[in-house]
Amino acid sequence: MSKMTTNQLYQTLAQQFPFISVVLYGAAQDEFVGIIQNVDSITTSLYDFGALKTDAERKLFLSLGEKWYFVGNHFNMYSKLLLLKK
Repeated sequence: MSKMTTNQLYQTLAQQFPFISVVLYGAAQDEFVGIIQNVDSITTSLYDFGALKTDAERKLFLSLGEKWYFVGNHFNMYSKLLLLKK
């Protein structure tokens, strides 16, 4: 993969993978692209796309992220429908 800025990487990935996010961290506003695992008032946990070394790792990451995203959203939608029926 050629060297891209964080913003270019995010824009390229976000078009096809809506679960990709950019997180700014610290006073230097370091940027990380990845999948947000968890957020609370103090901490944000992120699976960092930039830490992956090979194209095979990147493809697997995006494939697994896509499965997680669609299964999670369908589960949440189904759960809400069940609650509405009560």
